[in-house]
Amino acid sequence: MARERSTPDPEFNKYRLDLERRLRREGRWAEARVDREKIRKRLRAGGATADEAVRHAWAEMERMYPPLREEEVAAKKIAAAEERAKKKASEMPEPPGPPEPPKPEPKPEPKPDKPPAEKSYEGPLLLPPAWGELPAEAKWEDEVNWVYSNLALCRETHKAGAKMNLNRALSHAPSIGAVTLMQFAVSNPTKFMSDLLPKAKREAEGESEMVQRERKSIAEIDQILQQTIATMETNPDDVVRNLLDVLKSIPAALTGDDKERIESAIARAEEYLGGSST
Repeated sequence: MARERSTPDPEFNKYRLDLERRLRREGRWAEARVDREKIRKRLRAGGATADEAVRHAWAEMERMYPPLREEEVAAKKIAAAEERAKKKASEMPEPPGPPEPPKPEPKPEPKPDKPPAEKSYEGPLLLPPAWGELPAEAKWEDEVNWVYSNLALCRETHKAGAKMNLNRALSHAPSIGAVTLMQFAVSNPTKFMSDLLPKAKREAEGESEMVQRERKSIAEIDQILQQTIATMETNPDDVVRNLLDVLKSIPAALTGDDKERIESAIARAEEYLGGSST
């Protein structure tokens, strides 16, 4: 609020002080001074001097707020006191009510029983005495097939985990490696059935097809050689040499009967060529 400026006047100053005290006593000073300031600003905006605006504003305030009777002053004070009491009461926190009874703690839901986790087989490798001494390893296909055929019999489930009982096998293991594979299958039957067994079958089928193709080609070569040697009439050396080169190009990794047949055919061809040169 702007500061009032006017010509010093002791009487006017006393007049203002008396009016302010009355309005304060009546509880109307706050609203009266707001109205007075509005009047002063309006007069100044209309061209009145500072002194004229101040004096006229105070006089107009006195007119707008005439003195109240004692009863009215008392009622004003009572109303103001009640208003203050209400305001104070609204600002005070509400007294706490009676404590709520403790809520019962929720009972934990029963967890579904989980099957005990299977433990790996950790027992000693005890072989049935009737098996005798086993080789260290055998064909992978034979080892896998033996485990597949005996897993349901040799796998025993206990509270402590799965255990291996080789005494229940239908036949002795083909090797120590097959027993070790059985140990793995007893502890991990799902992995054995879904991974190792299908892989072994695929490898066995692929190897079987390859062996059959090689045997067929060997038989065809041997047949051609026999027919060529038996039917040659004149100058057969070049034909035999060509066949000999074919025989020698066959992989040397063959075993068993196939290897013996190829070696025999090569020997006969070399014998023929050696006899024809003398």
